[in-house]
Amino acid sequence: MKKYQFLSCVFFLFITLTNAQVKTKFNNNEFITTKGIFQKNYKESVLNLTVPTEQQIRDAEREDAIISTDRLFRIAIPINTDVDFIKTALWINDLNFSYGKLTLNATNAKSLSLNFNKFLLPEGTEMWIYNENGNMITGPISAKENNKNNIWGSSIYKGGQLSIELKVPSHKKNELVLNISNVAYGYKKIFYDRIYGFGNSDTCNINVLCPLGTGWEKERNSVALLLKGNGTILCSGAILNNTCGINIPYFLTANHCFEAYDNVAEWRFVFQYWSPQCSPSEDDLYNVLFNGSTLRARWDETDFCLVELNQTPHVGSGIHYAGWSRSPAPSPNATGIHHPSGDVMKISHDSDTITRWAGPYYNDSLYWRVSWNQGITEGGSSGSPLFNDEHRVIGQLRGGSSYCTSPTAPDYYGSFDQSWTGGGTNSTRLSNWLDPNNMNLFTTNTTNIADLIPTPATGLTILGKDSICSSEIYTVNVPTGTSVSFTVSVSPNSSYASYSASGNEISVTRNGSNIGTVKITATVTDDCGNQYEVNRTVYLGPIPAVIMGPYDPVEHTVMGVACVGEEYYFAPYSIDPTATYTWKFIPPVWSQDWEPTYLASGPYAYFTMPDTPRCYTVRVEKTNACGGTVVTQKKICVVECNAMRLLASPNPATSLLTVTLIDEKEKISKQIKQENIQIEFYNLNVGIKQKEWKYNTTAQRQFTLNIADMAKGMYVVKVTKGKLQSTTKIIKD
Repeated sequence: MKKYQFLSCVFFLFITLTNAQVKTKFNNNEFITTKGIFQKNYKESVLNLTVPTEQQIRDAEREDAIISTDRLFRIAIPINTDVDFIKTALWINDLNFSYGKLTLNATNAKSLSLNFNKFLLPEGTEMWIYNENGNMITGPISAKENNKNNIWGSSIYKGGQLSIELKVPSHKKNELVLNISNVAYGYKKIFYDRIYGFGNSDTCNINVLCPLGTGWEKERNSVALLLKGNGTILCSGAILNNTCGINIPYFLTANHCFEAYDNVAEWRFVFQYWSPQCSPSEDDLYNVLFNGSTLRARWDETDFCLVELNQTPHVGSGIHYAGWSRSPAPSPNATGIHHPSGDVMKISHDSDTITRWAGPYYNDSLYWRVSWNQGITEGGSSGSPLFNDEHRVIGQLRGGSSYCTSPTAPDYYGSFDQSWTGGGTNSTRLSNWLDPNNMNLFTTNTTNIADLIPTPATGLTILGKDSICSSEIYTVNVPTGTSVSFTVSVSPNSSYASYSASGNEISVTRNGSNIGTVKITATVTDDCGNQYEVNRTVYLGPIPAVIMGPYDPVEHTVMGVACVGEEYYFAPYSIDPTATYTWKFIPPVWSQDWEPTYLASGPYAYFTMPDTPRCYTVRVEKTNACGGTVVTQKKICVVECNAMRLLASPNPATSLLTVTLIDEKEKISKQIKQENIQIEFYNLNVGIKQKEWKYNTTAQRQFTLNIADMAKGMYVVKVTKGKLQSTTKIIKD
């Protein structure tokens, strides 16, 4: 029996990451002007990219003819870039938010997609990506897309121009990290006008919403278009169920897709991408994009590759995990669901019994041979699932020779039953991933993600209110019939609360007017005997008011320290409209002849800082209808703010160094004086000045200095601004 323990704070992070999903809207009718999504008066500026030459495009097209038999589909040539959004974008700031916009232009490109090698969006950020005029638009992209690899990739957009627009809380702008490392320059026409729809797959392909697709609604929700990390190659694949029915997003595709681009951390997966009608084919109104995966197993003999998505689809997404069969018996008919040429989802059907392939091109008995009666496959269909007559996956597409001119020419699928044992190791077989507890089942069924057993990493949680006034019920979000057991810990005294549990619910009752906390621990046992433990702590009585501040009322930023004599306000992070708040500002040693100047208004308090630099305590007492009072305290330090701070980056530095001056008085008053500024570099080892820069009567507060000609070592940077001086250390590398 395996047991997994997760702290509630770590679990919250998992929820934040795994519930991420981004939607792209096609055929957007809302014309986007130069003012962008947020209707700001940005200055007009476009960054022109260096595009591939005509010779490079011709060379790529010749190579395409070679790889086409394996049903790979290349659409683009990568353009390596190094674009820092923060430095390159046009910015407009107000008291609460900073708005940035960057437009990229790639002449004559038929499509574009973006790759970010540095990606970190602060909480509260809203980012949008759209093509010219906003015909195709993705967003909002939020902090939920942040990931351990700090990378991210976009959808594919029609045309040669893309805009990135972003809104970030002003006080968190310095946390934003966004760098474009690659732009995929599309040289193949995959987008057509609205009448004829998306994609250039051949005319005998059949949309999945046509009559042939009736009854395959669940299975189509398991299939995805796979875009390789640098945005150049398309494949297909499907997300698979496991024998325990646990929500683990394993995705099956072809090994030759992996070999074409093996950095699976940069792969992108587009689900629910189909024409909304059978005919005429149209662009999908929406699709769902997921970023990144982790390699689990692959085996070239059957051409399978199994990865695990880094982002788990939301339980309400409608995505299904495909069932599979590892039976070696030939199916009396077979169906393929795929994205030929990157087109909207298509379906193909062989109404005859499929056969084992025993021939020279693919290894004997490791492949299923299919001859289509309806539909075909093309480049981009690689890795797509083959379903048997019971709607279970029995293989993934290797390649073949079916075309509209020869639809019955055979295609070949790596056999699922042969991939099950594969090469005999965990990294070359499916069995230990899809049957982790050796249940030895031969089949699973296609299942809606909402009916799978969640894990702490995929959304297992304890649902209910954050505080208990009298009595509350808490529920664990698992399917009915799953085994759940509870333990409860009450602080500071076990007599402060009582509880009773039944099934996946527990009722907790507050005894009297006691104030404290209750930690609820739920242990979930799945069908395979694995145990998952999740915790949640709730309050008895009022929830303590976590203090936000000191908050600068001019700059609208939370300050690390406060300046003597200046006014700041404080507030709880979460405001309870039913509560009363009493604020106090307490010196380290109480003096009867000292009392702070303040103004309290509801949950807020405005304090004028004392003239004595030292550390003080801000305290708030909160009372609500639950009865009882909870106290929260926060230490703040009041300092003389006539000192100037320096920021130097990067550190270590090789050639260019950016020095930023921060004067707290200027920051508060917003009155930036024009003064003489001198920047000096001293060699720390010998104490000799090595270099200096002088600026006369300037309001500039950020300086980029070229130190490429200086010797490696440790230096002291000294800045003199008027009567102020400040120093910092840097390393020249």
